[in-house]
Amino acid sequence: WIDKSRANYAISRSIPPHQLLDAQNAITPMKASKNKTELDGIRRAHLVDGVAMAQFIAWLEHAIHTEGRAVSEVEIDAVLTGFRAKQEGFV
Repeated sequence: WIDKSRANYAISRSIPPHQLLDAQNAITPMKASKNKTELDGIRRAHLVDGVAMAQFIAWLEHAIHTEGRAVSEVEIDAVLTGFRAKQEGFV
């Protein structure tokens, strides 16, 4: 069972045509449907992460424009993760 429109070409070619069911998996639409609790959680997560992202962007602008220094990807990851870790519900 494979959806050739979404699957890797090499994988879909490796399945013999007589064994291939080219269709969307029935589970996919069920997983895409969200209940109210899940939607509320998604909205809350976006708000909380938005706060961390705003703090990060302010830090980044200060580091580059005010301090005039370069920042590495490692530092960016550490700082952004730090801002996210301060938010309620960080895992």
